[in-house]
Amino acid sequence: MGHSNALHSGHIIDSASMLLGSKPQPPSRDAQQRQRAMQLRLAQLNAAMGQPDDIMQDPEFVPPAESTAKPAGSKITLIIVALAAAIGWTALFSQSGQTQKPTPPSVAPAHTAPVAMAAPAAPITVAPPTISDETAVNELLKDWRSAWSQRDVTAYLGAYSQDFKPADGSSRSAWAAARAQKLAAGAPITLDIHQLTLDRIDSDHFKARFQQDYAAGNYRETARQKTMLIAREGSAWRIVEERQE
Repeated sequence: MGHSNALHSGHIIDSASMLLGSKPQPPSRDAQQRQRAMQLRLAQLNAAMGQPDDIMQDPEFVPPAESTAKPAGSKITLIIVALAAAIGWTALFSQSGQTQKPTPPSVAPAHTAPVAMAAPAAPITVAPPTISDETAVNELLKDWRSAWSQRDVTAYLGAYSQDFKPADGSSRSAWAAARAQKLAAGAPITLDIHQLTLDRIDSDHFKARFQQDYAAGNYRETARQKTMLIAREGSAWRIVEERQE
């Protein structure tokens, strides 16, 4: 037996009622007229497809006069309308059965703020402690005594100014040569000063008075009175004159 592909209006109406979850209700008069008209058009569509509908075999069915003859264009239009309706119903029910998943919100990547680098601390310059002129002169006399005791010719002569005037009236160069020769070798020297007094003459000059005890080998002298004139030279102090009694 061949399988029939005819479209039956009753089947379409029953299938739509089952999909919508409702049972067919007895049609009203207007509904009956619309149903008969739909059956007529489906019968015409089936006839065009070569599948006679059951309604065409119904002896009570009397087609209206306007449906007895239809041009070929109307048949094609009916086929297109029926197919579009069937496709529309299929798409509607397939979309209703799908659950649309929500799209998660996009999260912008976190940006780490640049860390500001602290500027390197400026080096702290520590100013040398300021000492008084009296302290500086005392330091000069301490270094002079130490250089003489250790026979350090360079440090000893460095305590004297280039303008130093020897007590015997000789030149500084002659005096320096004699002192360097005397200090170059010999017995150990012991030198102490005490009863020191400093008198300020002006902003750049001091007069120093003290008693000197000296010993080298068999030679001894104690409480020898000595007087020095000390002058400022730049940032240092130097001996410019020396007298002893």
